[in-house]
Amino acid sequence: MILGDTGFLACRECKYSILPLSIESHFRRTPHSVSPEIRGEILSEAKKYPSLVRDISGIKETEIPSSLPFFFPDLALYSDGLACQDCLYITRSTRGISKHYRESHDWENPRGKGRISKTLKTDVPWKSDIPCQQFFRSTPGKSYFRVNPERPFSGRETRPRRASLTEDNKIEEEAENHSESSRPSLRDF
Repeated sequence: MILGDTGFLACRECKYSILPLSIESHFRRTPHSVSPEIRGEILSEAKKYPSLVRDISGIKETEIPSSLPFFFPDLALYSDGLACQDCLYITRSTRGISKHYRESHDWENPRGKGRISKTLKTDVPWKSDIPCQQFFRSTPGKSYFRVNPERPFSGRETRPRRASLTEDNKIEEEAENHSESSRPSLRDF
C-alpha cells in the first residue's frame, strides 16, 4: 500500500513501511512467505512508482511530519504516546521521554531515580495517551508522529489536486489504472 504522497510503502500485515529494495526479503520471511513469482510482481509494480522513497538515504531526505490531521489505516495506531510539551518529540516509553527531557530541556526528576510508583502519582512535564504512528520500526524514519485517530486517511489529504499532471503523476495514474488487472498490486500488501 502506498501511503499518500509520503513516498513510503506499507505492509498491511506488519503495519510498518518497507522500502522497495527490501520487498524481496520482507515478503520472503514469515508471516508472509510469498512465492518468488509474486515477490517479483510486487517489485515490478513498485518500479512503476518513481516517486517512492527507494533507500535509507531517501528516508533521511524526507521530512517526517510531527503531526497529521488523520491516521494511516495501514500503519499501526498507538494510543499510548508520550509527548513533550516543549517541542514536537513523541515516544511510547517513559524511559525515552525522561531521557529526552533531561538531555533536551535540562529537566531533573523531582522524585529522583527509580521506578515510578503505581500508587504515588508524580507530576510529569509531558502529556500522556497521545495517539501516534511511525513509518519504520528502525532506520531514520522511526520517529513517532501525532495523528487524529478519528479520521482515517482517504487519499485526498496530502496531495492537492492540480490543473495539470506532472510526469510522475501521469505514470502513477497509469499504474493505478493498470493495477486493476488480476496481478497483485501494491494496494494488496
